[in-house]
Amino acid sequence: MLINSKELLINARREGKAIGHFNVFNYESAKGVISAINGKKKPSFVAITETTIRYAGLGVITSIVKEIAKEIETDFVMHLDHGKNPELIKECIEAGFTSVMIDGSAFHFEENVDITKKVIALARPKEVSIEAELGHVGRVGEIMSKGYFSKPSRALEFVELTEVDSLAVAVGTIHGLVTEMNIDYNRLKEISSKVKVPLVIHGGTGLTTKDIYKLISNGVSKINIDTSLRIAFMRGLKQNITEADPRGALTYATAEVKTVTEKLIEKFEKGAKGDE
Repeated sequence: MLINSKELLINARREGKAIGHFNVFNYESAKGVISAINGKKKPSFVAITETTIRYAGLGVITSIVKEIAKEIETDFVMHLDHGKNPELIKECIEAGFTSVMIDGSAFHFEENVDITKKVIALARPKEVSIEAELGHVGRVGEIMSKGYFSKPSRALEFVELTEVDSLAVAVGTIHGLVTEMNIDYNRLKEISSKVKVPLVIHGGTGLTTKDIYKLISNGVSKINIDTSLRIAFMRGLKQNITEADPRGALTYATAEVKTVTEKLIEKFEKGAKGDE
């Protein structure tokens, strides 16, 4: 069943665990992720980006997720990741998303607050959870400095002004495939001490197991995974490519996505205790 994420994330923070956020982009990736969630019996986020919506179509990708959901017993959240267009966010809410992210991180603080409040006004009457982002989580190849990171005092002010359900923070993680990240744990710890809503980390692919446990120990309640799943999909696809029938290769791709998702769910569930 599709659920609202608010209590899920609050409970995760209270228990010192994290909820997995897994981006999907077609039938096979959705099947792999949702099968893993069901097999582990751990409610998680099945996330869709604006890029995927442009690629597959909103109706198509949401129908795929909803149809697969009929086959399972474990609850999950259908989430819009990095929503930047309020009109599209409205369409996603109407299409049955139970959680949306409004990414106003490219705007000045006041503009970010304003656009976040507008999305909250759309989402709250529909009992849809809202995630926002403060600071800027960079991508591979971007030149980043701590000037882009989330400021603890601003994070508190932002949450108080918007009453957002969860907050994505920038503390040194990077979107994409990276081998090393310099995470500012002192900054994260200070944000966590000030901000009581669940904190979200984007750019989870390059995290080490130790990083995952340490992030959760410092108040992170959700970790986003995208690139790892696309890499897993392509790895599986290459294992059984034939000229005649793509279904064999796609079955391998689904299995690889499922395996990676399962392993991550286990780490997120171990959470803060993994660092003991």
